[in-house]
Amino acid sequence: MFSKTFESLPNECLREIFSFIEKDGQSLFTCLFVSRLWCDHVVPILWRNPFRHFHSVSLTCSYTLCRTLLSGLNENEKKIMFPYDINQYRLSKPTFEYTEHLEKLSFREVETAVESWIQHEQDNCTIEPIQLIMGAIVQLIMRTSRRLKEVKLSSGYVCWDIKEGLKFDNFDPGFTKLTKLVIEIEHIKMIPNLIKLWKIFPNLCKNLYELDYIIYEGDTSDNNITDSLSDILSIQKNLKRFSLELSEPDSYRTEDSNENYKIQVGRIMSALYSRKESLNSLSLNFINFSATNLEGITELIKLETLEICNCSGISKKNHSKFLRSTFFLKKLIWEDNDPLDREILSALLEKSGRTLINFGTDELSMETIHTITRLCPNIKEFTLVCRDQELEAFFDYFKGSKINQLNVESSNLIYEDEGSINVIESLGKYIPPSLEILKLNSNFDSPSFKQLLLDYSNSPSKLMQTIHIAAFLEETIKYIEIIFDHVKSGNILKKLFIPPIQWKENELNIVDKIKELGVNIYSADY
Repeated sequence: MFSKTFESLPNECLREIFSFIEKDGQSLFTCLFVSRLWCDHVVPILWRNPFRHFHSVSLTCSYTLCRTLLSGLNENEKKIMFPYDINQYRLSKPTFEYTEHLEKLSFREVETAVESWIQHEQDNCTIEPIQLIMGAIVQLIMRTSRRLKEVKLSSGYVCWDIKEGLKFDNFDPGFTKLTKLVIEIEHIKMIPNLIKLWKIFPNLCKNLYELDYIIYEGDTSDNNITDSLSDILSIQKNLKRFSLELSEPDSYRTEDSNENYKIQVGRIMSALYSRKESLNSLSLNFINFSATNLEGITELIKLETLEICNCSGISKKNHSKFLRSTFFLKKLIWEDNDPLDREILSALLEKSGRTLINFGTDELSMETIHTITRLCPNIKEFTLVCRDQELEAFFDYFKGSKINQLNVESSNLIYEDEGSINVIESLGKYIPPSLEILKLNSNFDSPSFKQLLLDYSNSPSKLMQTIHIAAFLEETIKYIEIIFDHVKSGNILKKLFIPPIQWKENELNIVDKIKELGVNIYSADY
């Protein structure tokens, strides 16, 4: 009866219903096998970002994904795989043209699917077959994908570079409709084919809304790469968000390349000026600004979000430029920067004032707390980055604030972090009545978490309805039991976000009991 009633609903209603599980790969995959109608509605959702969905279910699903993709190759794409004969696997014609629904493509996730398939079909998994099969699949996607919006161009875990000779500039639409592009470059000299692809992007993409550019290792002073980045910035009239990360330490560069690096950083910052009327979000990470004019930043008249992390060389000379800037920030993240640049933080806080609603920092000096208390009364979301420092001033500020969401973060997500443990253990006594969401992305222990909820239970603050645990924790059962006891004692909790894990039977039993108490449980993005 339910099935007939459900399937009699209008298509618009069915699409809306299935959209609620859009991020749940396991549920989507299960729905494929209920009926042809369900399959027709789920396939377009599942295949918007199939590599992420299939891999989140199991490696077997990654194998199935790759096999499905290979079944859609045409004869030209099969030739790319030579000398590997795809016909020997007797792949049946696909039921749908799945890749026409593809919206997100990550080269690294393609590699993961290909590797799963090769390991299933043969014992020996080497770089050459991965590279050839990846090349064929990428060309298939370029030929058939009509809705491609996001591309992440990066080296793989096994195969650093893509196959030589792949075509990217003779497809319609190909990359021409992209709205988001992520470039992750590692070991520049080992990825000549990826670099060639990157260099033609200024001619392919002209409607980007978001651009992320990251170099982890290699010569960050490469003129050709910087030219391509400057070119692509200059023609993106609709660009809203730009993120730049140059993680190579200064110590890795020679004196000559270090000077060239400073010149290239200056050119990128100057290129930002061409986007002064469109850019509203800027993220800068691991950058030395010591020889750079920052007017490319201070002239961004629509800037609302600014994140500056692990940077140096901003210097006092730019203090007045930031005070004279025409933007008013709504979000400011300032983390792990050179202590000598604290005056710039003060200038940004002073300039933002009452417009600032989201602030995050590891710089919790008395001066910083005094500044935000005096000038920034409308902060609703605060990100506390745990460090070995005194936090009495922050706790006093927090208790009297109107903050709705507190994010507790740590740079150490592998081992228990003493700074995080101390913060979590003390936090419950200072939670303000306004707090609704607590997000914990740090490595604390179960006793400190238990103390936090106990102190909160004994306080008059009872509005906290969402707990978001973003970091993986050992002995998850302990934290689930603590949350169960917290809710069972009468404390209201409507939403719980926890990292995706393979639950054990005893953990599932407690999770079900928490759900019975009215708590909705979601998978947290790591």
